[in-house]
Amino acid sequence: MRKVIAVDIGRCLACKSCEIACAVAHSASGRLEEAVAEQPKPQKRVTVEAAGEFAVPMQCRHCEDAPCIAVCPTGAIYRHKADTPVLIEQARCIGCKYCIVVCPFGVIDAESRGKAVVKCDFCIERSKAGKEPACVEACPTKALKLVGEKELTADKRRLAAQQLARQAYGGLVVSVQNLAPASFDWAQDGPVAGVASATARCAGRGAGARG
Repeated sequence: MRKVIAVDIGRCLACKSCEIACAVAHSASGRLEEAVAEQPKPQKRVTVEAAGEFAVPMQCRHCEDAPCIAVCPTGAIYRHKADTPVLIEQARCIGCKYCIVVCPFGVIDAESRGKAVVKCDFCIERSKAGKEPACVEACPTKALKLVGEKELTADKRRLAAQQLARQAYGGLVVSVQNLAPASFDWAQDGPVAGVASATARCAGRGAGARG
């Protein structure tokens, strides 16, 4: 089963432990004490970005339909199988930067030592040794977790159900199939807000009918 690095934004402290761990994991020595003195300095593959009052660790999402793979003219960006990480063979990279242009998350960077590019490789060597990615292991608040796709979906479904229960009008939850198509805007409201809004309107109509 394919796994992903899930981010719980509410837990992120912006401590950047993930950035440091990532850089050390991709250093020549693999040890913090020695990595700080290396030249050129080790390059991180995850960046903690400020987003209003929150901080968001950003790294390659290893897209199923990866635009970086499609655009690479030399095949330097590839994956072994459909459910494996997107990797870069730096020896084949010509530094055209097309991948940087097309990446929707802005998580591919120019390599500091030459023409090639670098990005998260899901700590492929650590994975072979049965270890979690360095960023996940280093996170002190568990804002970063390595989870299976089914587990991630189950967590999101549980949280959505809790939110819907809190927003339900008078404890009433209606079936989406029974709502008129124009009763709410999925794109604007989102599924949870939309259902809660429509629930309130339906409940209001019911009260009016009883009056």
